Amino acid sequence: MSRPVIPLLSAIEDDALLGVKLFPEQRKLVDAFQEKQHAIVSAGRRGGKTRTAAAVSLADLLYRPDLDALVEPGETRFSVCMATNVRQARIMVDAARRIVDSSPAARSVLKSSNEDELRFELADGARVALA
Repeated sequence: MSRPVIPLLSAIEDDALLGVKLFPEQRKLVDAFQEKQHAIVSAGRRGGKTRTAAAVSLADLLYRPDLDALVEPGETRFSVCMATNVRQARIMVDAARRIVDSSPAARSVLKSSNEDELRFELADGARVALA
């Protein structure tokens, strides 16, 4: 079964997929990720950086099957989020978990989770993880 590639913004905001509502500045950030696949963000506290990064990571994992070709068959493809310490890294994983918990589509493919990662098994057998 082949999964379609879904653009980041569509995957993030579509209620049938991740269902995350973004503010205009967050949409601009997602557009930057779509175009360049990396970005440097300078923003103050409580600007939605972590939630936006979690949504982008989940969308890349769940709705970008074209990226599966970057790993060997049977290997797990990761979206790795960097942080300055373990506490901050776990905040990012928790933000992703909250998105998954509120998304029936994402929740249905979640295979396991702990405070350090979320692992998914998709319908076509692909294995992906956010860590």
